Amino acid sequence: MSRKKLTKQEVNARLKGRGIKLVGEYEGTLTKARFKGSCEHEWMALPNDVMRGTGCLICSGKAPLSADIVNERIADRGIVLIGGYVGTRKKTQFRGSCGHEWLALPTAVMDGSGCPTCAPRTDNNIIYIWKVVGVKNLYKIGITSDRLGEERIHYVAKVQGMQASIEIIARVENALVLETKLLLLGKPADHLQGHGRTEFRFLTSAQLKQALKIIASSI
Repeated sequence: MSRKKLTKQEVNARLKGRGIKLVGEYEGTLTKARFKGSCEHEWMALPNDVMRGTGCLICSGKAPLSADIVNERIADRGIVLIGGYVGTRKKTQFRGSCGHEWLALPTAVMDGSGCPTCAPRTDNNIIYIWKVVGVKNLYKIGITSDRLGEERIHYVAKVQGMQASIEIIARVENALVLETKLLLLGKPADHLQGHGRTEFRFLTSAQLKQALKIIASSI
């Protein structure tokens, strides 16, 4: 015996008290519909999932990024995305309240990077690559300083709940430029959250070999 189909009013009655309302056309609990939260965001979801506890995809950080979402997340920092948004691996144009414009990865800016012209000088002259132990082909590319050295590596690994196996750590000229070049290799680990997440890459053995060769030629 099939269950009686819930009405739109019945769905909203079950969501009462959660600050969420079904506002779009409703065809059934297993067909995506538009919801609106007390946060004023709107998103598409299965009514069945929302009734079971899922909420605003934007507030939870699970919604696909868009220019509007990026700008909302960085609004309090005086930075605006003024270029088009085409994905996590494509740099785009940003403008700061300082008046400067620069190219950057949207995820990097959301993680805290800002205007490179206004940024204080850094002593980060060490480039490194480490492998995530137990996860096939997942590596972390990054820079650190002589002062922090491997301490930085193990700190990020600990924060991410990982174990690091260092592939290379070397002092180079223009470490930041080199890091940017290396991050164009491989596939971003978009499933990760938290500290340093934009610098994790899935690298094939050929891509890892290429990255190590690039670093070796810069030492």
